[in-house]
Amino acid sequence: MKNSSIPAASEEERDLVARLVRIGAVTPRDLENISGEQVEEITAELPTVYQCRYTVTDMEYQKREITCFELSPEAVNRQFLHRMEGEKMSTFPEYRLETSYSPEAWLSYLRQDFGQIEPDTLLEQFAQWGIPLIPERLQDGFCQDFSENLRVAEEMRIDMQKELLARLVCSEVIEPLDLERISPGKAEEVIAGLPALLSSEHIWRENGDLHRIKFYNVAEFRIKEIHHAKNGREYYDAPELTGMLEEVTKNSSATLHLQEKKFFDHLEGDWKIIRRSETVTGKYEWLNYFRQDIASALPDGKTTALKNAFKNWGFDVGNSRFEEAFEPDWEANRTKAQLMFQKALISKVVNAGIVSPMSYQTWKTLSEKSGGQFISRIPLLPEMEHPGEWLEFFRQTAPDNLLERVLLQNRFEEAGVPFDEKLVFAAFPAKETPQKQKKGFRTMQDITLEDYKKMLGRLTSSGRLERMDRETWEQLTLEDARDYVRGFDDPASPKQQLLITTMAEENRISMAIPEIAGLSKMEASFIIDNAPEIALPREAPGNPITDETRRELKALMDKQEIPRIPYVQWKNLSEEEGQLKIEHAYARRPASEKQKEFIRQALLDKTIPGKILKEIFPTRTISGAQVDKLNFLQATRLIGSLPATAKQIEAVKNLVAEKRIEPLENYDLSTAQASKILDKAYRDVSERDPDGPASLRQKEALNQLMESRAIPVMSREQLENLTFAEAGKLLENAPATRAQKNMITRFVQEEKLSRIPGEEFNSMTRAEASRLIDIGMGKLPRSEQKITPESEIPATEAQRKVLEELREKGKIPELPDNLSKEAASRMIKEAVSADPISPRQMDIIEKRIANHQIPPMTPEQKAGLTQRDFAELMKIQPKSPAVPDRGNGNERSKAPEMVR
Repeated sequence: MKNSSIPAASEEERDLVARLVRIGAVTPRDLENISGEQVEEITAELPTVYQCRYTVTDMEYQKREITCFELSPEAVNRQFLHRMEGEKMSTFPEYRLETSYSPEAWLSYLRQDFGQIEPDTLLEQFAQWGIPLIPERLQDGFCQDFSENLRVAEEMRIDMQKELLARLVCSEVIEPLDLERISPGKAEEVIAGLPALLSSEHIWRENGDLHRIKFYNVAEFRIKEIHHAKNGREYYDAPELTGMLEEVTKNSSATLHLQEKKFFDHLEGDWKIIRRSETVTGKYEWLNYFRQDIASALPDGKTTALKNAFKNWGFDVGNSRFEEAFEPDWEANRTKAQLMFQKALISKVVNAGIVSPMSYQTWKTLSEKSGGQFISRIPLLPEMEHPGEWLEFFRQTAPDNLLERVLLQNRFEEAGVPFDEKLVFAAFPAKETPQKQKKGFRTMQDITLEDYKKMLGRLTSSGRLERMDRETWEQLTLEDARDYVRGFDDPASPKQQLLITTMAEENRISMAIPEIAGLSKMEASFIIDNAPEIALPREAPGNPITDETRRELKALMDKQEIPRIPYVQWKNLSEEEGQLKIEHAYARRPASEKQKEFIRQALLDKTIPGKILKEIFPTRTISGAQVDKLNFLQATRLIGSLPATAKQIEAVKNLVAEKRIEPLENYDLSTAQASKILDKAYRDVSERDPDGPASLRQKEALNQLMESRAIPVMSREQLENLTFAEAGKLLENAPATRAQKNMITRFVQEEKLSRIPGEEFNSMTRAEASRLIDIGMGKLPRSEQKITPESEIPATEAQRKVLEELREKGKIPELPDNLSKEAASRMIKEAVSADPISPRQMDIIEKRIANHQIPPMTPEQKAGLTQRDFAELMKIQPKSPAVPDRGNGNERSKAPEMVR
């Protein structure tokens, strides 16, 4: 925001900064809100401009004054001689040389014709000042078109914003953003909230020449809230720096000093530092920090200081991957960041029930193009211009007022957007609850001497260790205490070791297998109690775990090869998470002798291609000793990568011939692929006697339904006594699965099924869903779908509650019996039509005005808006999207017909 008390920069000053931006001398910035004072600060950081006024007398004894501007005394003389070339003088010229780094001097220099200045001198002077320029861009700074200079400088600012945001998104310290559509103002807001950064400038003399360099590194700060400002050298509390009313105390510049030391330690010859200065900066300077090579930015080779810098500023760094932010190819970062945005958006709208999920294979290989095509088909609410706005929509808090919830449902239904109350409101952020104190174990160094002394106290109390005398106790070192604990306590149990190993695999702690193997039972208990907790998912993932992977995980849990998974995590596992847990378990298990023997023989027969070996091992060959050390995962991958045997291929073709599986595009299968097809086809396919026992798969499915409370709980004995027919009936009457509902939603969007009322959709059984899927797939005629007229769909429970509240307020008469949903919606709208709009609705109106979707309003008009006005304004459709969709041309997303 522009400060009215500080004079704004003049047009000439803005032109100057735009020129400097174009040649790369300064970073792009918001030229609309720059002040004259800031322009002076910019030029004060640049090399000196030499201005020389020459007075010459020509052959007719007429005096002329020629003013030259250059960046060195020698260059300014050469410019004068060049300009006087071919002319005669009657006397030797008089001159007055002045130096300046003012905005006026720099503007005079850049307003010269490019042919008058020396590009080499310009490059050399800036290089000595630690600012390398690109030769091809120098001429841009001498463009005389003010509008063109501003336009290009603004484009460069937007590009810089996108680059910085892309690096931050890839490092996972900010939420994914649509880099193609984010406004410069919104980007500026995000960047302004970044932590402070330290910058130091060194000027040193080396072999007679002056050099200048800037270092950028993290600032170690301590932050606490304040109620008044404190001034002084050790406090940095300017609101424009911190963005908050807090006291920011500089704690240390240790990382910056280490970076400086590493640089100057590599200088050779005769050099001396003339001046060093240090300033607190931030915002766009973070781009300079991330553009460094990672060894300079992280002089100790760790991201600890960087994580702490963001953590102290209120950022969640639990899943941060800061190494990604230093990617030299920013275009690669942009592509990855845009893909992360697409995945976040797709996952959100799928979890909210707004669209059906894509296939797992498509999700796994998602590209920017396929993601854009999928996103272009996401339906919109009236106030939206692009599907990306759903992310912002669901980042708000959910309406907690029952009336607002009902009106929100009406908006969804009127726009043709599927509405599943449970899924939609689960997609909003969960209400914040007081957090427990964060646990602090990460490495063995986090167990202190005091912690070990407490363990020794318990060993002494149990009689397993003799009491020490006071002198021995007080002189105990950390190593001594650890030795006593491990010497007198039992070793960690296999369960404890497995749980700690799993924590290490999840990056919750940093411990190697040998360290875990040497732990005592009390050390293991301490680590398990104090390891950081992982955030359990509250939403179903975009690619939920398959039944096959669940069965494999369950078998590993039963064998105690992985710890039991909490139910809240189990029900929301993604396929990738499940596969990763299986891979970790297999990597801990040694390869079987049968596997090793098979691999040894294959190596002797030379039937394993070198390229397959290189996919699993670093080299194209492996030794017998390496085969002996193979783990189960490596052996399985190696054997599974081999071409399928002739017997496997024949068995797969037989399944196709018997119509037990769909035909394959080709039969160029690996051993693993063929095994998977055969296992799936032959598992539990025998004919069943209806009165015979329930199948294993039926019992597994019923157990899952009981765990999720979808059906009443029954005892183990009752479950075991179920017949095949009884189990089948229970499953048919169980709630429809998410996969079934997703398929039905897709069929409705593709107009293969007619619209389904929300209440019917939410209460649908598996059998009913299966029948609808058969209709959608064309196995049954379209006429088989039962269509309930709008007038027969009963009012929802939420509608009835809202109507009851309105009746108590005297806004409606007694409620009629058998009230339909359609009639209830009409009654609610009429009853609240004269009520003022809510703050949430006002935000929508403000946004639509800002996007030029509806005409501007005066404050008085806004204050007088009613629910009826809001409904009418929502009917006004934008003429066209502000920015074309990269994924699917300029078309606005088409909303499906279905309302749920």
